[in-house]
Amino acid sequence: AYANMSRIRLVWGKLWAVIAAQLVGASCHLHRRVALYAVDALRQLVAKLLARAELEHFTHQEEALRPFVAVLRQCDEACVRELAVQCVMQVRAHAASAAVQ
Repeated sequence: AYANMSRIRLVWGKLWAVIAAQLVGASCHLHRRVALYAVDALRQLVAKLLARAELEHFTHQEEALRPFVAVLRQCDEACVRELAVQCVMQVRAHAASAAVQ
């Protein structure tokens, strides 16, 4: 996914829909390590997506953070849900600090 971040917004939007669905599914995996890894991968991609200079003035934050909402709704594992909340808080804090600079 990271290698495709330079694609135009229309193409990236289609890729993001597929990637996000896969990562949400993996975040609900029965094996905790797989689920935690998927949430962390989602965090990394969302952070890079929100940091893209091209999309600085585009209001895509809701779309980018939507997979975390799906993880919170679909996953029963408490530690995975907690990591998802921490990731959203971290991404939002990073975005807020970047906006100040």
